[in-house]
Amino acid sequence: MIRTGLSALSGLLAAGVFRQSHVPSLFPLYHVTPFCNLRCEYCEGFPEIGLPGASAAFSPPDAEERYQLGTEDVFRLLAILRRRFDYLFLTGGEPLVRPDFPAILRRARALGFRRVSVNTNGVLLPARREILPLVTDLVLSLDTLDPAAYARVIGSSPEVARGIIDHLDEWAALDRSRALRLTVHTVLRPKDPSPALALLEHCLARRIHICVSPLHTKYRVTVEEEERAAYEAFYDRVIRLKRAGETVSGSYAFYENVRRLEPYRCLPMVIPRILPNGRLLYPCRPRGQVAGSILAHGSWDAAVRGAVRSQGRVRTCRESCRIRCYIEPSLLLTHPAALIQEAR
Repeated sequence: MIRTGLSALSGLLAAGVFRQSHVPSLFPLYHVTPFCNLRCEYCEGFPEIGLPGASAAFSPPDAEERYQLGTEDVFRLLAILRRRFDYLFLTGGEPLVRPDFPAILRRARALGFRRVSVNTNGVLLPARREILPLVTDLVLSLDTLDPAAYARVIGSSPEVARGIIDHLDEWAALDRSRALRLTVHTVLRPKDPSPALALLEHCLARRIHICVSPLHTKYRVTVEEEERAAYEAFYDRVIRLKRAGETVSGSYAFYENVRRLEPYRCLPMVIPRILPNGRLLYPCRPRGQVAGSILAHGSWDAAVRGAVRSQGRVRTCRESCRIRCYIEPSLLLTHPAALIQEAR
């Protein structure tokens, strides 16, 4: 992970010392598909490619040609990314709906990515266990242990929801055996923190890593005055548990920020996003600006230079979108003291 470390050091100097907003990227987050087998109530879809919200929960016959790269083009994209990055994060949509996803993972490992993370809703994972030896980090989305309640969240049946919940211990056993690292990602609803609290306690009792992000709408978190005390108490508890050495995933900087909902100086290209069609989101999803095709540019650096030419350099932004992959690296690079806190 030498490249990642050098990029982090360069970013720390650029952002924390010289106060620059255009800093080196640590690793890409690649949406391999916009399509999903669920219809989660908070899904915002991919309006950048014409699939807003729940419209991404289907796969038309010409999906590959219209909305996502074909297998060979994905392989070409991975090769380009490997020349620049050690670490790759694959997500969707739901990545496992792609029949070629095992082949994509095999190619990523053959190219030498040191870490390959996969974000999944878990529905198809029991039928596609062959991918697990190819994954270093598995992120499982799960919001509650109540199958009926979760079915309403994901727009599916209680049986599907129960299947996701029932397999949690199996994936956790892989973590304990060091076959991979499992992290449960759950969404906290300010109106009712109790499902997230129950899931937090469940995971910590089993030494399962868990990250809790607040529910956002268009990248903003709204907490009503009557909800604030319980909301802040929840994140105070998360921070205490992290200090106590419990399996809380996420930095102090992230949790302290979402607890207070304070503005921060965002560095969106630290963890850049790539759309399913291979185009670079520049500088971030909330702004919805799309730069050129990475395949057409032929290299990561050329694609970034093309984005800068067409849309300008990344400017300081304090709109304070509440997404971990924007909050966490931004705060850690702009506030070196936060890195020291993480190391304690």
